[in-house]
Amino acid sequence: MNQQFKPKTVDRSRKHPNALKHGVFSTVATLPGEDPERFAQLHSILIKEWNPVGPTEEDAVFSLAKSMWYKARLQNFLLAKIGACKRDTRHPAFDPVGTFSGIAGVLEIDPDSLDQYLKFLPKNFQERLERKFSDDDFETISARARAIKNEIETVILPELTLFDKPIELSFLEASDILTPDEFKNLIGLEERIDAMVDRAIKRLVHTKTMKQMLESTRNLS
Repeated sequence: MNQQFKPKTVDRSRKHPNALKHGVFSTVATLPGEDPERFAQLHSILIKEWNPVGPTEEDAVFSLAKSMWYKARLQNFLLAKIGACKRDTRHPAFDPVGTFSGIAGVLEIDPDSLDQYLKFLPKNFQERLERKFSDDDFETISARARAIKNEIETVILPELTLFDKPIELSFLEASDILTPDEFKNLIGLEERIDAMVDRAIKRLVHTKTMKQMLESTRNLS
């Protein structure tokens, strides 16, 4: 999630973030890869910003936190899809430079998993590396991994970066990742989430205003 949702410390000793004490206002369903504590941090920030008083305002702030969390989740889904397409050798948006750079970095710290990482490469590159760096020519997997890592960094990557990719090709790849219909659906989802945010804020402001009016009426009577 966005780094603005990660304060260094959360001061739970202050009296106004009472909503954190109520289980119904402190957690939200999370998906694999999401950190419930990050949602709690976002919720805490919004509590400090809006200073909700009573369950009605607390519920409005909780709805606001959930809506903002859903919007960030939508962006993370998109990032995950882009990453998956760039790593898929069968996809038009496959990114050989990024893939080879990533594998070279991984081989630096985990050379024993060489065969596993080679599977992420296009078939022609797998065969090329297997021919040039046969198992029989190395005493250990680590030695073979170092040789392949060196080949990637000194030969393959310079080959791949020799020519700049035409901007037209990048646009075509982007359209393969996110089709016009998918883009339209994404915009629609963001608009609905923004509407949820607006409704939560309006409900919160309305509740606070009504409370102030009722309090003024009591003081006059």
